[in-house]
Amino acid sequence: MKRTLLLIIFILILVLSAGCGSRSLTVKEAWARPGNAGGTGAVYFIIDNPSDQDDLLLSADSDAAEHVELHHSKMSDDGTMSMQQQESVPVPGRSALEFNPGGLHVMLINLEKDLYPGDTLTLSLKFQNAGEFELETTVREP
Repeated sequence: MKRTLLLIIFILILVLSAGCGSRSLTVKEAWARPGNAGGTGAVYFIIDNPSDQDDLLLSADSDAAEHVELHHSKMSDDGTMSMQQQESVPVPGRSALEFNPGGLHVMLINLEKDLYPGDTLTLSLKFQNAGEFELETTVREP
């Protein structure tokens, strides 16, 4: 009887730990460009999604700017750079998605104050499955 009970507990521990073994989404290496009050700025980072489950970045927010939007810059065939607002950004499972200059980025519109190298700002990212992440972001030169 005692042996059976111990075996059941051991099996339950194995089953529960298998479900907890999958890592969740993380956001790392966040940084922002310097900018002037009333102007625009940008924030960059890497989203690491080691799980099998796809996710979706729904929005971003920061008290550093009046408006915060998800954007994607890309080069057109004629050599001009264009930028488009994104309603959301897919984050595939088992991938790392980079937000970097010349690509995906978070746009800070109408900055509340000047942003100088070494300053920090808070950025919140809202994901469909992973929930909300709050990041302390350092301002630095590209």
